[in-house]
Amino acid sequence: MAETSPVTAPSVTSSPHGSTRNGTPRPAKNDATSSKEKLASKEPIADEHTFVKLAIAGGTIPRPIAQSLPQIKSPFPIDVWHDALRNHPDSDFVNDLLHDIEYGVCIGFQNERTPVISSNHFSALSSPEPVAKELERELLLHRKAGPFLAPPSSNFVGSPMGAIRKKHSQPVKWRIINDLSWPAGQSVNDSIPKELYTCSYDSLDSAIAYLKSFGPNALMSKLDLSDAFRHILVDPRDWELLGPPGP
Repeated sequence: MAETSPVTAPSVTSSPHGSTRNGTPRPAKNDATSSKEKLASKEPIADEHTFVKLAIAGGTIPRPIAQSLPQIKSPFPIDVWHDALRNHPDSDFVNDLLHDIEYGVCIGFQNERTPVISSNHFSALSSPEPVAKELERELLLHRKAGPFLAPPSSNFVGSPMGAIRKKHSQPVKWRIINDLSWPAGQSVNDSIPKELYTCSYDSLDSAIAYLKSFGPNALMSKLDLSDAFRHILVDPRDWELLGPPGP
């Protein structure tokens, strides 16, 4: 399992016979509501016959409602990595890396944890199919857990999802985001110190200079790892901070 976050359910269908509760359209304006307040009036009870349907292009796929968060499972074979790094000169680096591969990486959140669920951005509300399709893909890849009828932890944070249409894509492709910078001043990202967790990349000029340092006829290859950050396992204690609401 790579980066895992809980997903709350958009609609619920009781099976084999029962009632259906479909999510009604929400206003375009985002709100941030305490999950305890949001669920105080009524918390639906799930059983093994309860399913959620994520509407995607070409049909609807029913998924069983999750009863609990899964056990941590690294997507990387720890023994293979241990053998590959056996002769690495920096033992502290190796120990830290092997620990993170097996048990997950903390995202660096440094603040009091408060439950909050935000409405999805208008871009996601107006384009529900690509959002649902992305959630379905992440669930199939075990990168997300759920869906849940109620927040699976007491401090669950549901940051809004957004749908950004990629320019010049034919057929149309979408980039689906989980906006951890919302709401401004109170978001998950606001509680992660930038000076400690900023990620920087080398420039193209640096790559060219490095290539030239090897002299004439030197070759360089480019590797494009799809969903690169999705391959990083997150510490289960931080899963509650990465949950999106349903589409």
